[in-house]
Amino acid sequence: MLWPRRPRGTEPESELEKERASQCRAILSELREILPGIKAIFVFGPDARLLDSATMDPGLDAAFLASEYATLLRIVERTSIDTGMGDVRQQILISTSSMVLVQHLPRNRVAVFVCSPDEHLGRLRYELKRSLLYSTLSNL
Repeated sequence: MLWPRRPRGTEPESELEKERASQCRAILSELREILPGIKAIFVFGPDARLLDSATMDPGLDAAFLASEYATLLRIVERTSIDTGMGDVRQQILISTSSMVLVQHLPRNRVAVFVCSPDEHLGRLRYELKRSLLYSTLSNL
């Protein structure tokens, strides 16, 4: 069963946030059918604020990971712009215990996908492009 990880006492305030929360859980469930190694999804707003998350791993501290990754995102985006490389569209980080794929979305939002290190990266990227074309991720 999927449960969004939220700090205690912070339930979605508006219908839009409730809908977005159910969308994150639905996207994670759908991706897990194709890519069973997906552990979590996080969605950040324009100010790197965590808008929502869903996780399959109860041991994964979503709030901590999101706060740390938000800092890393800011550094990568500034570096990319400062060096003349342009705006970051996608970022991949592979460590010994996980793989993280960052996908920039419309309206200055960012989706972060945490997977097992042996997950098929090409298939994940294909599914993300496909869902962006059909507006699944675009509406988060």
